[in-house]
Amino acid sequence: MIALFFLACTGDDRTAVVIGPTGEGIASLASSFAVYIDPVSPYVDADGVALTASDNACLGDWVLDDADLECRVFFAATDAGFEEVEVQPGYNGQGFTFSAAGWSGDVQTVTSATYGPVEFAKGEVQHVELPLAPLESAIDGCHDLADNDGDGWHDADDPDCATGTSEVGTGSAACNNGGDDDSDGLVDSDDPDCDGADDSSEAGPCADAIDNDGDGWLDGDDPDCADLGTEVGPGSTECNDGEDNDGDEAADSDDPDCDSALDDDELTPPCDDGEDNDGDGWIDSDDPDCLSGSTEVGTSDFACNDGADNDGDNLADADDPDCSDGLDDSEQNRCNDGLDNDGDTWTDIDDPGCSNGIDDDEGSFEDEGACSDGADNDADGLPDGLDPDCSSASDPSELPDCNDGLDGDSDGWTDADDPDCESGSAEVGFGSTECNDDYDNDSDRAIDIYDGDCADAWDVELGGCENEADDDGDGWTDADDPDCDAGGDELGTGTTACNDTLDNDGDGSVDSDDADCTSGSVDSEGTPDDCQDGADNDADGWTDSDDADCAIEGNEVSTGTRACDNGSDDDGDGLADASDPDCAVGWDDDESAVATACTNGVDDDGDGWADSDDPDCASDGSETGFTGAPCNDGNDGDGDGLVDGADADCLDAGTAADGSAGCDDGGDNDGDGLADLDDPGCLDAADPTETDPAATCADALDNDADGWADEADPDCVVATAERGAVGPAACHDGVDNDGDGLTDASDPDCASAWDNAENTTGSDGVDCHDGADGDGDGWIDGDDPDCAWLGYEAGLESDFACNDGEDDDSDGNSDASDAECDSALDAGE
Repeated sequence: MIALFFLACTGDDRTAVVIGPTGEGIASLASSFAVYIDPVSPYVDADGVALTASDNACLGDWVLDDADLECRVFFAATDAGFEEVEVQPGYNGQGFTFSAAGWSGDVQTVTSATYGPVEFAKGEVQHVELPLAPLESAIDGCHDLADNDGDGWHDADDPDCATGTSEVGTGSAACNNGGDDDSDGLVDSDDPDCDGADDSSEAGPCADAIDNDGDGWLDGDDPDCADLGTEVGPGSTECNDGEDNDGDEAADSDDPDCDSALDDDELTPPCDDGEDNDGDGWIDSDDPDCLSGSTEVGTSDFACNDGADNDGDNLADADDPDCSDGLDDSEQNRCNDGLDNDGDTWTDIDDPGCSNGIDDDEGSFEDEGACSDGADNDADGLPDGLDPDCSSASDPSELPDCNDGLDGDSDGWTDADDPDCESGSAEVGFGSTECNDDYDNDSDRAIDIYDGDCADAWDVELGGCENEADDDGDGWTDADDPDCDAGGDELGTGTTACNDTLDNDGDGSVDSDDADCTSGSVDSEGTPDDCQDGADNDADGWTDSDDADCAIEGNEVSTGTRACDNGSDDDGDGLADASDPDCAVGWDDDESAVATACTNGVDDDGDGWADSDDPDCASDGSETGFTGAPCNDGNDGDGDGLVDGADADCLDAGTAADGSAGCDDGGDNDGDGLADLDDPGCLDAADPTETDPAATCADALDNDADGWADEADPDCVVATAERGAVGPAACHDGVDNDGDGLTDASDPDCASAWDNAENTTGSDGVDCHDGADGDGDGWIDGDDPDCAWLGYEAGLESDFACNDGEDDDSDGNSDASDAECDSALDAGE
């Protein structure tokens, strides 16, 4: 457990948010993990002053979605999972969002969605789960939009990324050396004179490649820079006076006859007039004559200006396409003449300066890698192309492929880890082993070195029937899934009773959730008992849950003693039991029409007793108020804080009894040191046991007698125990809303406690089961969380990215229209 000690803990009760990273198989994909704690507004100290990165080692601009700082806390992966991170409140009162990431070395391989914002709840420890998942494409230090080395340049703008995948610090160029080279108070990337990190000068107007005075000449070409150090305007020479001195409609720098601003003649010389003055086929600078003078005078000694066909192709000098100019001393192109023309040890098309054989310039030292930088990098006396270990000019190492620390064939394995190096000295590509064949052999969406099953290139990728995961989501894993009987992959549901998505025995449990199914291959979910088979097994007119026998005995046995299940026409209307429309269920004890306050299941006079339990109903057939008896006088007669019907000592509305209930007997029945109402396991004094509250939502019992048990009871959704509370929904309000004598869970029209109508489901027009999107938020009926919380569709929920009305991932789709939203409760699109 990690506490963030820079957040001062306040208050007597423990208040915290515990962040629990999760993710099966994620630990093998990264060597380090961290949680980012991002406040809604900046972190501050006790005086409200915003904290800086120097105030705490965890602070930094780690998440580039705003300019504020976040706290980064590293956590470890253990055999049991991941360490949790606990955050306690300090001086920041607003909420926080949480996200997590993992790295293999300096490459990010794992991430999570952002959770929150979450605000502290005083005296509560909130738990946040952050599921980690592998990135589709790992992110190295040159593709993460961050300035990792703090030199002002990031990603492609940082020279470090030209030769590697990490940013490592400043360099030697003036705009990336960490110094203020031009003493203007601005350094490197902050200096507007720096066009990029490789810029070799932070200089001002006379070195900024800008014509600051608009005279056509810039920087060193402008005489102003030689005289004044700055550009100030035109001068007095013909090529810098603003005039068209030779009448060719071009003045100064626009006149091609002006060699420089100091040139005092705008007339065109023979070597700059665009004409072949000596008829040798070469014009101006292409003519060797212009190399030593300003006049074209004839042929020369160069092979491309000697008047001869030197290469025997019947073409001479300027007519030979292999002659680039009159200075060319070969009638063959330099990229096809078998010579190392630029002295970089590479010849013709092997030279990176040659794009094809008709190029006539090999360039120079292109420095594309260790094999084209002019240096003997491995100190074997042979540089670049002379070194046999250099396969090409772009080879990044002069060492042999199997000893250069590089993945030469991009198959994920390097040097001795690559099977190619077992039989040779070069890495040549993918092989035949499962972890080096460029194929996802186990269909887990991870290939070769990126598959956690691959310890080395000779390893085997586990199949879908060996990875301890339910790959097809049918509830069965590996050997328990019938798919694995016939193959190596889980493919989906099948035809056996325990793998067909059907509740074959009608017990409410399907396939892997059915206790009778020990594996997906089992072809029987058991036999439903006669209280679940939809049949009237005892022929008394009542079926399953409507039969009093099922409520009392657990099976249908015969007619009983209740008026609606005794085989008699008790109200003399010619109709008996289930045939009498006044009988709603078999345990109804009155065949007459339900009308009086003594048969409606409600405490009409508010004295704590309802219907036959109320003394009023015995005396005059209606509930009228308190009688004055000890358990019907509206007073707490025994001083235990409980009145009349709420006191377990009151077995009826007459006198007090023995207080035998487990939560009203004065004893510590569950041995936890707490008795009766001091024990959190007691819902009230009438509670027969001191069972821990957490268990009441997982014991298959209706602990609060509201008709709903465990997850079907709204208490277990909004709290941790069944407390007997009622909500706004018609099927959980304690009222017979449709006047059929049946309330909430007893009413067969109630599909669930969230149902907002007790009349026939689907025909009442209520928008939580009308098949329509009642609030226009894209989610319908049961898919809309409003129906679970309110019983009706009420609108958008800003706390959930998939129900906030926004296109949170900017893919053009929002909420229910976004394919990434599985439900309205999804925290991210």
